[in-house]
Amino acid sequence: MSTRKVLTLASMVAMLFSPAVFSAGTASDAMDNSFQVLGESLDSGLGDLSPSYTAAEFQRYRVAGESLDSGLGDLSPSYTAGEFQRYRVAGESLDSGLGDLSPSYTAAEFQRYRVAGESLDSGLGDLSPSYTAAEFQKNQLVASR
Repeated sequence: MSTRKVLTLASMVAMLFSPAVFSAGTASDAMDNSFQVLGESLDSGLGDLSPSYTAAEFQRYRVAGESLDSGLGDLSPSYTAGEFQRYRVAGESLDSGLGDLSPSYTAAEFQRYRVAGESLDSGLGDLSPSYTAAEFQKNQLVASR
């Protein structure tokens, strides 16, 4: 076999296996398209932590009666932020910014008419009715024998 044919064959084999190689890496994990295997655990990057580790150095202890400063200063307990409350009036309608539209206006020029039996082309071509896109489903379990 000539060198050119061997290289062509090797290239074709590499291209056939490339989807499997690229779907198993960190790029796949970043896109959250990875397959999950029964019993699989992901590395948290924290190393080997003791099962008794509680992250106590990051725990915040609260004191009875403690209150955190909201940064709003000393507000009266009766303050209700009334200046930000919106009062509604019975029968009120807000201006939509569309001006005076006739009550019979239906925006017909923006309506999409559908034809009985119409189907939109998904661009996927003719797929079998039984096709389920299983290769893209999350949380697949791999059965072992």
